[in-house]
Amino acid sequence: MAGFSRAYWIGDLGGFLGADGLNPIHAEIRVGDADRQWWEAGYLADPSYRLGKLERFVPAGPRDGDALLDACLAFYCAPFRALPSFVSVEQELGETRFLDFDAEPRRVPKSWAKLRTEARSIFEHLPIMEGTFRFVRRFVD
Repeated sequence: MAGFSRAYWIGDLGGFLGADGLNPIHAEIRVGDADRQWWEAGYLADPSYRLGKLERFVPAGPRDGDALLDACLAFYCAPFRALPSFVSVEQELGETRFLDFDAEPRRVPKSWAKLRTEARSIFEHLPIMEGTFRFVRRFVD
């Protein structure tokens, strides 16, 4: 069985100093769990937020510290387009729809690690919220 266990939402801070959460929401990124974990875009306010044709990826491991950064690069790339390595990564990806940082690291664009390094300072300031999926229990009289 496979299913989604959590999601991340990226947007702008709503209300005074973000007191109202995110508004608007620009992107949703879902995390799926099965025999391996995968990440994919759930909602993109603008299709240009996606890097190339990427639809999903498998991180290097289920607790990979770069997975959320990789997800932002893949599915909310607008803030990173001006970085020096962005165009190289985009060209190296070509028509790629799926990346596997775990089983096929040789197929990951060679410039990806450099783009990660360049992107960290931007990534640290993105308004991102996380939600863990739990069933809602209802009791009927």
